[in-house]
Amino acid sequence: ISGYSSDTSTSSLPPMVITYRLAGVDGEATEDNVEELDDPEESGAQDPEEEFAITKVFAEGRGLSVLLRSIVSDISDALRRIRRDDVSKIYVTRGKKDSSMLFNLRKNPSKEAFVKSPAGPGLILLRHCARLKSNRKKLVEARAPSLLL
Repeated sequence: ISGYSSDTSTSSLPPMVITYRLAGVDGEATEDNVEELDDPEESGAQDPEEEFAITKVFAEGRGLSVLLRSIVSDISDALRRIRRDDVSKIYVTRGKKDSSMLFNLRKNPSKEAFVKSPAGPGLILLRHCARLKSNRKKLVEARAPSLLL
């Protein structure tokens, strides 16, 4: 047992020694010592409660439920197009010399477009809203996990 638990403050932990190797020009390994690393918490990282405070507006009234309905509608439309193109991508042709059936597969353009497209603005806004604890509670109350699955 190391004497440290998950509740131990990071400031009370000893520094971690890290050694990395780089291949030199002539193939020999060289070792560089890094004396100090920048602390991301001290480098001006803003508290999410402050950074995304404006998203509390969505938790008031029915804002989150409207946002969720919009996202569900967008995803349902995309899935409808993908399923439509999935059914129409298989077509059967008969061979000229015999009565055998050939199955020709085409790519699903709706699926390819969906996979390549970036996240929609509704999902991005939902991600920002979910960074606040109070908004996450409201999202759970609005059954967001069930709706989005």
